[in-house]
Order: sequence, then structure tokens, then C-alpha cells
Amino acid sequence: MRTWTLADMPDQTGRTAVITGATSGLGLAVAQALSARGARVIMAIRNPAKAETLRPQFPSANLAIHKLDTSDLDSVRSFAADLESRGDQVDVLVNNAGIGNQPHAVSAQGHELHLATNHLGHFLLTALLLANLTNGNDPRVVTVASFLYKLGHFDFDNLHLTRGYSSGRAYANSKLANVLFATELDRRLRATNSPVKSMLTHPGIARTPMLRSAPGPIISRITGGIAGLLGRPVTQAALPINYAATAPEAPAGQLLSPGKTLHKNQVTQEPLRGRGLTPTAAATLWTHSEALTNATYPTPQTP
Repeated sequence: MRTWTLADMPDQTGRTAVITGATSGLGLAVAQALSARGARVIMAIRNPAKAETLRPQFPSANLAIHKLDTSDLDSVRSFAADLESRGDQVDVLVNNAGIGNQPHAVSAQGHELHLATNHLGHFLLTALLLANLTNGNDPRVVTVASFLYKLGHFDFDNLHLTRGYSSGRAYANSKLANVLFATELDRRLRATNSPVKSMLTHPGIARTPMLRSAPGPIISRITGGIAGLLGRPVTQAALPINYAATAPEAPAGQLLSPGKTLHKNQVTQEPLRGRGLTPTAAATLWTHSEALTNATYPTPQTP
């Protein structure tokens, strides 16, 4: 555990960060922090018009706004192609966009919506930007998970939860997918001697709009009440993400969290636990994710 505040963030001048889901909550807090320290920020978001209304919150910032819906793999490919055509260098990719507590729905490609939005879109986006990141300045991929990953467990014969659907199970599985992805990506990057680091974070309970997006007014009031009592302010909950994106000493492949003490500026390296968290599950999910997205990653050489 260490105390770390935004005042400890190194100067980010000359670095470019792509942040998904940057119009509210954690993504917006990270965008504001990085831009304030000099980074060029590309807000990769579903609603560019909404993002435009946020420009006054970024005085003198080098800010770009581009459309990206992580639930739609065609949108991910279009975003990556546009970025390449503009010649944009990327030094940090923050895989933050996410949904939770949604009734059953499927993406444009027919995948369960939590899995598509929270994992598959980011899996493909990272693959498409990896060559770009390799040439970056201290390049990093930061994946935002949740401590609820511990409740996740995949039945790979029912990956899209066509049987036994619940929004809680869908969300927990998508967050487990984030953890398995980030740790397996770390293993593969090390095995290929890539300069890119795979960072993994979770914000704890944060006062973000997601906690108020539960289906139905009663559940929404309950989750909103929990956020009010136990939730951290967004800027504090985002500290592990900002730390992972910028701190030279931040460890790759480890879960960075805000710790258990509320209202303190701390970043903690938290042990990974959960019955769904196994090397076999990581390898199997990776294989399924490649097949579902047609993503291509460098293959580590077998010793």
C-alpha cells in the first residue's frame, strides 16, 4: 500500500491517451487528470455530442473526441482505422467503458451485451492498437475491472448466458473477463519481449452513474444508497487507474485498487482470488475471444 495523489503524477506532456467511456464517471476523471498534466487525450465514446458539452471542463487541454461503441465490433474497427489514418500515436490505452445491471440484450454481432461492451470490444481494440502502442512512450494498456470479478465463473458452453441469465452474473463474468484478459495479456507481452505493459485496476465502490443504472426504480435507489454510504468520490476511485497509466513504479499484471480504507488517497496491490481465476480459464477465454472478434495478437514462441 502506498499513498499517491494526482500531485504525484509525472508530467504527461508528449504522451497521448485513448480513454474509452470518457464522458462520465471514472473515464471522465481520468481524462481530466491526464489532460491537466499535459497529455493529449482522445475521448473514445458513444456520444460525441455529449462529449462536446464537456469541453469547458478541459481548459487549454489538447482534447480530441471520436466515436466508439465498444459493444459493436464494427465500431471498434472503424475507430482504430480512423486513428491509423490520422497518424495518431498512442502511448496509453485505458479500457474503461462498461455497462452493468442491464436486462438481457445482445450486441450488433449477437454477443451478450455485458460481455461485448466490457470485454470483447476492448479485446479487439487492444489488438488493433498494439502495434501503435509498441512505438509509444512508456506504453501501457490499462484495463478497469471490478472486485466483483470474484463472483464470476465461466461456463464456456453458455458463454452468452442464453441459459440462466441474470444481470449480476453477466456483469461479474464480464469483470472476470477483464481480469483474465489483463493477466493473460501481461504474460503474452512478457513472452514476446514487448515494451507494452498490461496494467489491471479496480476502483472499489465508486459514486458513478453506473450504480444508478440498475433495472427498475427500487433496485436503482438501493444501489444509489449504497454508493452514497460506501462509495468513494470518483476522483479518489480513479486514483489506481491514473497511477497505472502514469507511475513509473506501477507493477504490470497486478491488481491495483484503492484499498479498503475510505477517503484516503491510497493505491494497493491486491492479491487475485476467485474460483473462476485459473490459467486454463484465461487461455480458454482468450481462444473464444479471438474467435468471436477475429482479433490477431502476436503469438509467444514455445520454448
